[in-house]
Amino acid sequence: MVNAIQEAVYASGAVTALTRKYQQKELAKDNHVTQSLVSQQAAGKRKVSQQTAQSYNNNYNDPFSVMIFANKFTNGIIPPLFDGLDQHQMSLSYRFEKESNEAICEIKRQLEVFSESIKESSQEQSSAAKNVIAELLDVVATTNTFIANIAYKYQIDLKREAEVRAMYWKEKGLIKIM
Repeated sequence: MVNAIQEAVYASGAVTALTRKYQQKELAKDNHVTQSLVSQQAAGKRKVSQQTAQSYNNNYNDPFSVMIFANKFTNGIIPPLFDGLDQHQMSLSYRFEKESNEAICEIKRQLEVFSESIKESSQEQSSAAKNVIAELLDVVATTNTFIANIAYKYQIDLKREAEVRAMYWKEKGLIKIM
């Protein structure tokens, strides 16, 4: 099994997202690395270490780079951002609704299969579960794209909002370990 959390990753998209607002020289100085390293990371020629990614995230809190790093460092367990979509919030809102409805329909279609006790060798149950996971991953990727866009466009501190929400979920008993 491949490690779920990587030590270092190629994350040119994350570094490039930062270079839309900051010069490579500034990124290098603020994060105690060389400008050459930043340039090579942006070009996909050098990996970004966990420590450097954390430094980028702490110093700039850019929602696009944060989400891209999350995807890369988790080996894709956290889905990538959909950068091939129209990034306007109305388009993303429509896409979110469409993907959510598809996931709900798939779950409803599989209710009978899910209501049966789990059988280790049941191909039907395994196929049903994979279909539901695929639809839910579409929702998560769309949601992450939507969140990153809104946070970026309205200059919302995504990290802070996520922390506030996590505290709310914990108070409601939805999460127990943080």
